[in-house]
Amino acid sequence: MKITPGGPVPYRPYRRARRSFLAALGGSCATIGLGAWLGSVESHAQGAPTPRRLMVIHRPNGTIRRHWLPQGAGSQAVLGSILQPFAGLSQRMIVIDGLRIVPSRPAADHEAGMVTLCTGEPFGDARDGRDDYVNTAPSVDQRLLATSPLLGNVPFPSLQVAAHDGLESSARTIADRVLSYAGPDQPLFPELKPRLLYGRIFGALMAGGATPQNQAMLQDARARQQSVLDFIRADLKRLRAVAPASARERFDAHESAIRGLEVGLDQSHAALAGCSAEAAAVGADVEVRNFRDVATVGAQHLAIIRVVFACDLSRVVSYSWSPGVSGLVFEGIPEGTTDSFAHHPQTHGNLEDPDLQLRLAGVDRWYSEQTASFIQALESTPEADGTSLLSNTLILYVNEVAAGDHSYTNMPLVVFGGPGVGLRAPGIRAYEGRSTNDLWLSVARQFKVALPGLGHPDQYSGPLEGLLDDV
Repeated sequence: MKITPGGPVPYRPYRRARRSFLAALGGSCATIGLGAWLGSVESHAQGAPTPRRLMVIHRPNGTIRRHWLPQGAGSQAVLGSILQPFAGLSQRMIVIDGLRIVPSRPAADHEAGMVTLCTGEPFGDARDGRDDYVNTAPSVDQRLLATSPLLGNVPFPSLQVAAHDGLESSARTIADRVLSYAGPDQPLFPELKPRLLYGRIFGALMAGGATPQNQAMLQDARARQQSVLDFIRADLKRLRAVAPASARERFDAHESAIRGLEVGLDQSHAALAGCSAEAAAVGADVEVRNFRDVATVGAQHLAIIRVVFACDLSRVVSYSWSPGVSGLVFEGIPEGTTDSFAHHPQTHGNLEDPDLQLRLAGVDRWYSEQTASFIQALESTPEADGTSLLSNTLILYVNEVAAGDHSYTNMPLVVFGGPGVGLRAPGIRAYEGRSTNDLWLSVARQFKVALPGLGHPDQYSGPLEGLLDDV
């Protein structure tokens, strides 16, 4: 029962049970992660609003516009070949056309595009004379996290994850590989290894938190296909005894989600064991460059993120498939071909060549296929109120450049979500000459943050009209 001033007094036995429940959370649960998680379970069971979430998903090196844009108009529009994998999500997506990145100084490269896209603010001088520009402000996701009343009070304020961070060259530039910044020149490097991401998140539920010792114990247990739930079984049993019935149902759902994730990870690792040495190296924390192995890593990461959202462990996630100037190697694209190639160099070929267009569009479609599987999983996962995770998650699907020529106009962008985050009218929206900063200003409103502007006055105009409804 939701309690309002002057409203009805809740049933007294529940009040006593709730006091016991909350006291237990603050008493013998020896980790912030477990206490916060179970407190969240109880809160939502008693009518707290369904969480809203924000996620940024990045894929690199621009796109082929003629294969990206939907063909036709209105209800007759047909998704381009690159976006075709999202056909089953057509009622949950808006394709945005016409936006441009507006850098604070003359620039035309992946690094300036990435920093400007993510922070919306002027960037500083490059490191070591390379195109590795330094950010001067937090990334917008972190800015919203710090000011929104809807994104906090969870065990992990935000997560940064990537399936691959290998660059074409040996230079380890930061701007290519980072989406989130805590502040000026404070990059939040993404976690690359599913094993470590799992240990960090679910190790926090163990007594004492995600200490190195606990994470090692958890990894040993996972090698024997045991569950993190085995480490917190006593706490769960004790708290179930004093929790209201509605909270117990949420315990069941969350425990099931965690165990289902672990079974899936076990199956994935078993499949890798029978593959190539390079594929098996994924489980050994060795960086791989083959796109099929990156797909495996990404699927594991995204399976973890889905459970993180379902269990309300975090509400802000930045995720990258591969960095700008990506060194990821593909083969057999388009279908019927057999040669292998590194993605980034191909984007600097003759972009008017139809054969090259098909090759690059095939790579971008591959990214769409991997991403669509995850977003469809969010749509298939129910919330406590009967909606879906996707209905309450705003996802920005972004790129750091528009095309391989490093242009910043007509950026290839898609917004996914549902009514819970203001997305009620799917389709395509054209905003000729507007900026990606204006998109961020629109996003901020959905999380109750009124930004008066973002960046220099010439970097923004205001929120995009008709994109997202106020909720």
